[in-house]
Amino acid sequence: MSKIDPIEFLLANRDRRDEAANVELAERIVAASDTAAVSELATAVSRKEIASDAIKVLYEVAERKPELAATQIEPFLELLRHKSNRIVWGAMTAVDAITEYCPDEVAARLDELRAIANSGSVITRDHFVSILFKLSASDPGVAPMLLEQFEECPPNQLPMYAERGIDAIRALGAGPFVNILRRRVGEMKTEAKKKRIEKVLKKLAS
Repeated sequence: MSKIDPIEFLLANRDRRDEAANVELAERIVAASDTAAVSELATAVSRKEIASDAIKVLYEVAERKPELAATQIEPFLELLRHKSNRIVWGAMTAVDAITEYCPDEVAARLDELRAIANSGSVITRDHFVSILFKLSASDPGVAPMLLEQFEECPPNQLPMYAERGIDAIRALGAGPFVNILRRRVGEMKTEAKKKRIEKVLKKLAS
């Protein structure tokens, strides 16, 4: 039994229009290291009236104390199949936060995560790319998926991926990534984004 009743808390605060209550609940769960509350919230996502609040609390917990949320890796992975886009990107956010604590479980579902990211929101794709960066430290086999994301992601996302992935790119072998960045730099719609990619290219060349 959890030390905190997360369902009662969410129901009592569901009419609020801000996220402060959800963040407060996440912080209370983290402070208490309440694994039972995390489990209850993962189940609560099936309740329409509190689904969005429950997933918000879950990924806030995951970002603050990933080892606590990692106990629910399988429910998070299942939530990626949810019909609500809000739940899907929230679950991908949580999976991203806990990947380093359960890399094998995440790696085993990469094909599924890739399909979800490619058909999902920008936020969902962002977190999938972040997951690939994290896995690349121990699994160079993710390189083809990363190259695919660099090749096919929206132009607006490419500078951020290039900046965040410098260490992973170097470890995996910069050549193929450099080729994509050079080819796509002309797609940038602003000079600022173009300069960001050029800066990354200079770093990779040094």
